[in-house]
Amino acid sequence: MAAKSSEGKVLAYLAVLAVLIAVLGGLVYAKWGDLKKQLFPEKEPTIAARPEPAPPKPPARPEPAPPKPPVPESEAPKSVVDAAAEARAKALIAQGQDLVASGDFMGAQNRFGDVAGLKCAADTRALAGQLGIKASVFDNLTADIAKNPEATGKLSIIKLSSGESFEGVVDESRSTPERLWVKKKSGIGGGISRDRIVKVTEISPEEQKAALAKRLGALEAEIKPETGVDYYQIAEFGWANNLTDSAVGSLEKAYAADKGLQQSVIDNKAGRLLAKAIWRDAKNSSFWARKFCNQIIEKYPKSKHAASARELLASIDGRLEKKKAGKYQETVTITGGNSVGESKVAMKMAEGSSGKPKAEKVVVKALTTRGRAVTQAQLLKADGVFQRGLQEYQQGRPGMPNFNQHLSEAARLFDEAFDLYEQAHKLDPGNVSIESRMTDCQRYGYHARKMKTLGGF
Repeated sequence: MAAKSSEGKVLAYLAVLAVLIAVLGGLVYAKWGDLKKQLFPEKEPTIAARPEPAPPKPPARPEPAPPKPPVPESEAPKSVVDAAAEARAKALIAQGQDLVASGDFMGAQNRFGDVAGLKCAADTRALAGQLGIKASVFDNLTADIAKNPEATGKLSIIKLSSGESFEGVVDESRSTPERLWVKKKSGIGGGISRDRIVKVTEISPEEQKAALAKRLGALEAEIKPETGVDYYQIAEFGWANNLTDSAVGSLEKAYAADKGLQQSVIDNKAGRLLAKAIWRDAKNSSFWARKFCNQIIEKYPKSKHAASARELLASIDGRLEKKKAGKYQETVTITGGNSVGESKVAMKMAEGSSGKPKAEKVVVKALTTRGRAVTQAQLLKADGVFQRGLQEYQQGRPGMPNFNQHLSEAARLFDEAFDLYEQAHKLDPGNVSIESRMTDCQRYGYHARKMKTLGGF
């Protein structure tokens, strides 16, 4: 019994153990997932990194070709030059240069121009082109130079019964039994009564040419040429007097000194015309002043003085309108004096002509107060300043010592006088004589300033 009792206990224990094992197994099974992660942690799968794309490689430069061996000069390609054409081109250039030396600039241009159509060397064509341009400049610069009568006709010495003698060219075709027609060096021609003529002595062509050459030398010594315009003036005298060799030589020097020679000469000639116009306007000769201004505008429209010519024309027209309206009358009269604006060439060609320039005379008109509040003392003060301005203005003639300083002072005094007259005019409005003087202050002040910019024409 006892054995059975022990066996029963063992079985009971085994049954309890089996239950415990079953329960424990269930628990283990239920928790196995978490337990497995704790006991055997899984490693995250490693993802292989994608390699970065390699930067594009620059295109491979082609290996430079090995230098070619130099081609012998005999095998080098050359522009096609026709030997006959080259000889012809050089002959044309030589002919053109001879024509330039003789003063036939148009013919020279034709010769140089013919080279362009030939299959000659490029350097030869370039030389012909340069020489053609120069010949064209020479042609343009000499086209309007008037020939001196004494160089183209028979020069004679005319002695008059008064004791006066002068040189001139006798024109028998225009003379009559009563009068001898003579053109003087000044360019003025006319008939002289034969009763007044004591003797006519003809000068030989050789003596005539020698005398002109001597005056040309004197002109060159006086000018002391440095600029292109200086040399052109010497060429101008030579060309006008048929001294061709000298004229062409001076043109060559002028062109070498100033590649813009043509424009420089244009500005110089226009400046001289403007100086003449200003001088004529100062002498109340509006006809001639207008004529010279119009010459500038018509002949030299691209000169730097064309605008000033238009300004002066406008000033003349403005005063004319005031005059017609009874609001202006000239208060200054200038007579005599040397002509302004003449070139040294013109003066040298006029040497020996009869007549001497008269001394310059200036008359200033007295102003009236019309019995108004303006006192005579006020006007006298203004008049004094105005007359000092005129004195400085006269000393500012081209060629006179320190003429530019005198012109500056003249302009300043005319401005000062204008202010004084303006004060007087406020006390006597409508006084035409004072208004006229104010206009003349502006006129002569403009003249002084403009003449200063012209540089002594």
